[in-house]
Amino acid sequence: MTPADLYGLYAHHYDEGRAAEFAQLFTDDAPFVTNGVERARGRAAIEEMARTGRASLPGVRHLVSSVAVVVDGDTAAGTAYVQAV
Repeated sequence: MTPADLYGLYAHHYDEGRAAEFAQLFTDDAPFVTNGVERARGRAAIEEMARTGRASLPGVRHLVSSVAVVVDGDTAAGTAYVQAV
C-alpha cells in the first residue's frame, strides 16, 4: 500500500461512517493532528472522534491531495491537504 492509498482509505472510511476501520489505519498510540492541534490519541480515541465527527457532518466528502509522507526508521509521519465538500 502506498501513502496515497492510505490517505484515500482515511477519506473513504471516514466519509462512509466506518469509524472502526478508520481507526485501524493508525497505530495503537498514534496522535490524530489537524491544523497543529492534537484531536485524539490512540485507536480508541480516534475511533470515537471519527464516529462523533462523522455524525455531525452528514453528506460531507473529503478530497485529499498533496500527500507527503516522511519515513524515519520504523516511524512515519504524513501531511496532506484535505478539503471537505
